Order: sequence, then C-alpha cells, then structure tokens
Amino acid sequence: MLTAIALIGEPTEIDLLAASVSDPILKEQLGGVAGLERLIAPLEASGLLRREGERNVAFVSPIGREVVLDAAPAEAKRELHAAIAAALMALPSPPNDRVGHHLLEGGDRDRAASYFGLSGAAHLAAGRPEAAARDLTRAFTASDLRMRDKQQIRAWLQALVTALGTARGGRVQGAADAATAIDRALACLSGEPGLKLPALVDAGRGFASVSQFDRARAAFDEAEALAQKEAGDPASGALRSVLMARADMLRRTGEFGEVVKLLRRIETGEQAPSREQYDVLISLSQATAAIGGEGATERALAQLEKAADVAARIGDTVLLEAERAKARVLIHCFCRDWAEGAKCAQKAADRAREVGLLYETAINLHNLGDCLLHLSDHAAAYAAFQQSLVLAEEGGHDRLVAINRGPILYLDAIGGDATALHRLREINQWNHQRGYAWDEMNTRYLLGLVHVARKEEQAARMELDAARALAVQLQMTGIVLDCDEAFAKLAK
Repeated sequence: MLTAIALIGEPTEIDLLAASVSDPILKEQLGGVAGLERLIAPLEASGLLRREGERNVAFVSPIGREVVLDAAPAEAKRELHAAIAAALMALPSPPNDRVGHHLLEGGDRDRAASYFGLSGAAHLAAGRPEAAARDLTRAFTASDLRMRDKQQIRAWLQALVTALGTARGGRVQGAADAATAIDRALACLSGEPGLKLPALVDAGRGFASVSQFDRARAAFDEAEALAQKEAGDPASGALRSVLMARADMLRRTGEFGEVVKLLRRIETGEQAPSREQYDVLISLSQATAAIGGEGATERALAQLEKAADVAARIGDTVLLEAERAKARVLIHCFCRDWAEGAKCAQKAADRAREVGLLYETAINLHNLGDCLLHLSDHAAAYAAFQQSLVLAEEGGHDRLVAINRGPILYLDAIGGDATALHRLREINQWNHQRGYAWDEMNTRYLLGLVHVARKEEQAARMELDAARALAVQLQMTGIVLDCDEAFAKLAK
C-alpha cells in the first residue's frame, strides 16, 4: 500500500488507491475503502502518513516517500503503475496526463503516447500552451512512430507547433525535446505523399518557436523549393503557407523589411476571413510600425484592428487576444510612443498573467521595462526587467533570459557595477553566436550607451555604429533614431 501511495503522488486519493488493488484476493481482504482506512489509521498515528482533507493521504516527509520507493522492487512498481493507470482510465473523466504517466512507468509506452496526445490537445483547446507543448512532446518521445497512423502524427505535429508558437519552448516544455520531437515527426512524414510539404512548414514554424532559426530557415528553404516544383504559382495554397510561415519567423527575428517583401509575394485581394488573413495582418502591423514613415502608427493600428475583426469572425481565442495585445505594445514601442507603450504593456502583462500565459506575461513585462527605460524611470524599469527575468528563468526561456539580462546589466553598469560591462559584452557575444540579430542590435546599443555615459567616445561610436548598421539591415527605424540621438550626445 505504501508503495502505491508513493507512486500515485501527493496527495493520494484513497478511492483511487482502493481501485488500484488489482489482486482479487487482496481486494477482498481489504474490503475496499473501509479496509484501507483501517490500515491508514495506525500509519497516520505513527507519523508516517498524514491526512489531506477527508479523502486524501500523503507522506508526512518526502524522505519517507523516497525510502519506500527505493525499497520497492522495480517489477512491483511497474505492476502498480499499470494498476493505477487502469483505475484512472475507469474514471468517468480520466486525467489523460496522469494516465499517460502511469502507463509509461508501467512499460506500456505506446498507449501512454496516445494519452499524452489526448492531454496535449485538451490543454491546447483550453488555452494552456505550455502544458500542451509538454504533453505533446512526451507523446512523440514515448511513441513508436513507425507503428502510428501518419495522419495522427501530422495532427500531433500541428498541435505541438501551435502550442510552441505561444509557449516558445523553454525547459518547462522541454525546448530541446520539442526539437527532437519535430525531427522524429519530420523523418516519419517525409516519405509520405502529400505530407512532406506541410510537415516541413510545421517543422520550420516549430524550430523558429524555440529560436533554432538556422534550422527553421533550412526547413522553409526545402519547403519552398518543393512548393515551387509542385505548383509554382504564388497564389497556390502550398506556396502561400510556406511564405506565411517564413514571414512569421522573420517577424520574430526582427527582419521586418523582409517580412513586407515576402507578404508582397502573396496575392491577397478580397478573401473570406481566415487564420491566414489574420496572420498577414498581425505581421504587417508590426512591420509597418518597425519600418516607420509618415502615419506609421495609425496604419499599423488600423491593420491590428482589421486583425481583431478577422479574429471575431473566425473565432477569437485567449491566445489570439494575447498576441494582439503584445502586437499593440510593440507598435507603440517601434513608433517610440513610450508612454502609451508602457500603459499597453502593463495591461497586456496583467491579462496574460490572469489567463495563465507565462511567456506572454514575461515578454510584456520586458516590453514594459523597455518603455520605462526610455522614459528614464530606471527604478521601475529595473523592477519590470527583474520580474520578466524570474518568469523567463522559471520557464527555461533562455533567449528571453538573455534579453532581460541586457538592460539589467546596462542599468547596473551606469550605476557603478564594475563587472556589468564585461557581462553585457558576454550577452552580446551569446546573441551574435546564435544569429539573434535583433537581440544583438539591442545589446550593442546598450553597450554604446554605457560608453556614452562614461564619455568613452571611440568605444561608444564603435558599438553604436554596429547597432545602427543592424537596425538599418533589419529596417527598424526606431533604433536608427535612438542611435542618432546617442551620437548627438557624444557631440556635445
């Protein structure tokens, strides 16, 4: 019994514990829940177990649980896991993730994969992308894909990529495991007529979501070549899907000029409301603001409103709402309306936290910090960056961790921290090595500002020149203007 309690986890439901007894003789001897209650009572009195409410029990100390698990034979634990899984499956609404876990530990890997797949789909439908990405990755890890229906593999891949698009990988979801899952799916689907092209597009989207941009570009290159061979018409659905996915990746890397070029290759015209139309408008709204020009804010916000209208027609979701809230913040940031950007970022962060979106909360807190930094409210900016950093570290979002460390180290450096400048250079090198041009542009700009504050003209010009060159390359007009203002301070 103690082993079963240890395996079920804390707290252990007594009803489930009773249902997990598979041996008919032992089941009869126990007499169901009442018999278990009689066994639990002396263990509770001895201080080994404790009650959690009326129907649950747990170990008083985690050490007791570990001792029990270490003492149990491996085969006995496997059998108990299988029995627990069977008891969970008999419930009116089986908890798919728990069923999958116990089936996996009980040695039934393929059935475990099926339940992880069901759990991932349910989490995604409920607006929990982090949990969805975790369980879908576990489905790929546990399954023998050679024996799986190819359409199911395709459905799992689509769901995983959709989840990663909001969750953005991280250790909680297993970014490295997610990339491995994508590799396995792609290998399995590449030989299937009609499935290779969409699988390549999904793979590119997935790799981009976990910031493996070189792999994403390679997948999109292969997909575009295949689509050109199969159709060649820019209006064809296959090629449009490739170009849309590539545009979304370029938006994440900050290559907004390239985003516009790609979207111009797609013949839009009058369309019925669709997710594709929505994605085009979201990408265009941010690219319009980043590239700038007369009326950029108004044009970008108008595109964002059109996206909201399309979302309402196709079925709005919490995830789409969060995406638009973040886009609104970025539009104001790109157009250098820092006060409005700060208000929108705070609102977006609060809403993302309310609905349980960890990554969206963290990125909006970072954007809030960026706005406050430009408004010279250094104390509030530092606090926002630190909050974002904590969430990024909690989720294992390494890129966002580095994005937050940059301005934190900048503020430390101008505050007199003697080691901060060296650590900021290390962050910049990390960005450069991974090809994160947008992030490198930002860290070089911050390095330049540190040197400006220290009146180190030659070093400041070197970093600001590099930041400005990257901003011109990416067509991010706001950073170009920021650099020009910093140059003006040097001239005084």
